[in-house]
Amino acid sequence: MIGVTGLAFFALQLFAPAFAPITAALGTTPLLLAVLVGAAQNILSKSSKYSLFDPCKEMAYIPLDQDSKTKGKAAVDVIGNPLGKSGGSMIQQLLIFGVGSLAAATPVCFIFSYLHYYFRILHYSNKTHIKLFAIAELQLVSRGYIRSLSLLVVQGCQFFGKPI
Repeated sequence: MIGVTGLAFFALQLFAPAFAPITAALGTTPLLLAVLVGAAQNILSKSSKYSLFDPCKEMAYIPLDQDSKTKGKAAVDVIGNPLGKSGGSMIQQLLIFGVGSLAAATPVCFIFSYLHYYFRILHYSNKTHIKLFAIAELQLVSRGYIRSLSLLVVQGCQFFGKPI
């Protein structure tokens, strides 16, 4: 949701001339449409944060005892949240100082965000495939379909590009 609206927002910013005929047919401009998409992104991200993320964050403290709950919440609320916000602000300021303006920092931010998510997805999907492959191997061995697990493991590691 946030990725799709973010992609639409950045596309409207970076490729405004390409969207001009579409936005003219809608009776608006690319800038106004980008503002509306940005507002929708803000509304959707805040609503998902308050309805999904915050309750899940609080659920993480359920198995802890009362003392650990108090100390853990204090550490996250007092240190973690402000540190994350100030770190994001510092990155934004470095980008603005590095490229000269907020408008010039937008494509750089988009490229870094895209590469970050691309490598995270690649990393996660590779781990998931290896785990699923290992589960399938164990089921084949336990049912007697194959006798040797090591040959499949070697082939699986070569298939996924992992060193043996």
